[in-house]
Amino acid sequence: MIHSDYTKQVEQLFSNVPYEIGQIETPWARELINFLLRTFSASRPAIVDLGCGAGALDNYLTTIGCEVIGIDLTSIVCKAKIKYPALKMLPFDLNYGIPIDDNVVDIAYSAHAIGYLKDPNFFISEIRRVTKPNSHVILATPNSTSPLEIMRDIKKHLRHLEGVRGLSQRSKFSFRSLKKLLALHHFEIVEHYYYSNRQNIIQSFGETMLVIGTKVSE
Repeated sequence: MIHSDYTKQVEQLFSNVPYEIGQIETPWARELINFLLRTFSASRPAIVDLGCGAGALDNYLTTIGCEVIGIDLTSIVCKAKIKYPALKMLPFDLNYGIPIDDNVVDIAYSAHAIGYLKDPNFFISEIRRVTKPNSHVILATPNSTSPLEIMRDIKKHLRHLEGVRGLSQRSKFSFRSLKKLLALHHFEIVEHYYYSNRQNIIQSFGETMLVIGTKVSE
């Protein structure tokens, strides 16, 4: 599989992130865990973590009874496997799909991955393919309508004009645009949340948005 220069930059960026980055402590990870506890209290849900990173969250999910497959770029998975050798993790570029069978997943979870992919529409279609009927998708991604996120993008652009090169996400979403994309693939948003590192701001101004969608019949 041949990676684009952009994908290589993503791989280099995230393979250098410390293992204990706090994956489990992020509000979107806590939201996933809370959703699991109230929805699958009597069963062992099958979860695919798309862009699984360091593996800390996936490792925790296995300890509470989940069946987890983590997928990420090769060097990221290789480093994670050193720390968590028992985890089921697949090295794969999500730009090319999701390398698992149809209709096998109860929850597709992805935190801050969709924006780095070249075709978010294809990504959601693949989530549709691998998930079971009445299953769920949980996505966390930057909130494009947040004033704080807009200011961050302006600062990045100014640094770019000054010759400082950084890695920006290819796509960003508002709640409305993400809802529309999911609806195209027959996912209905049932919950959504906003998060911010700042204190005392309007909730919808949060830089990060999380949506929980349910797969519905076509």
